[in-house]
Amino acid sequence: MRKPLLATLIVTSILCTCSCGVVGGEKLYTEEEFLAALESKYDADFEVVDSDKINNSEIVYTVIVEDDPDVEFEVKNYLMASSEVGPAVNRIECEALTYYFVSEYAYEGYMLYQSGDLESDYYILPKLYDSDSYDGKYTVSLTSEDKECIVTVSTGDDDVFEFTAGSESEFRGVCWDKDSYDLWLQYQDGVLICYRMNDEEWKQDNAAEKPDYIVYNIHPNWK
Repeated sequence: MRKPLLATLIVTSILCTCSCGVVGGEKLYTEEEFLAALESKYDADFEVVDSDKINNSEIVYTVIVEDDPDVEFEVKNYLMASSEVGPAVNRIECEALTYYFVSEYAYEGYMLYQSGDLESDYYILPKLYDSDSYDGKYTVSLTSEDKECIVTVSTGDDDVFEFTAGSESEFRGVCWDKDSYDLWLQYQDGVLICYRMNDEEWKQDNAAEKPDYIVYNIHPNWK
């Protein structure tokens, strides 16, 4: 599955090892082998836009994701022995590579850790356009009136509930909980506020604890 990339500026270092099992150690990947390894790891289609060969054991590529050409990443490919006496193997190291893709009802994504572990849990980010609840029963839509953002919840052709989400200048997006009808609204300062449903009415719940799978969206206009 192709997944459009949305980068977040996090301070992390991603280290992943790909070994082809060549006795005595590997040669540095060719550009084609590097792309194949990168795409296999991240399940996305990349394109190399620049490269800087440091030496015979290290090269730094500048890559983009084909579905999001405005975001560039520097990815280092180098040879490193797996132990003091072990053969050299190709390694890929990239900073700030965390990305999200759009599923039918929400954003989902991968979180990458310094250890190189790849976590593929379900992540959701608030967004500035219509979206459906996890089961498709309700749709939330956004309109504006007198520079105020209006949130409308509907089912089919019928509007169920409507409330004011705040000024357009402060409001940054809305998303559904992944397994309930609760709505999470994001504002300019990064705060995520829950509107909990009770009998098809959505009221602000300041005591609600944000689930870990709802992530602050630094690019709420992205689709």
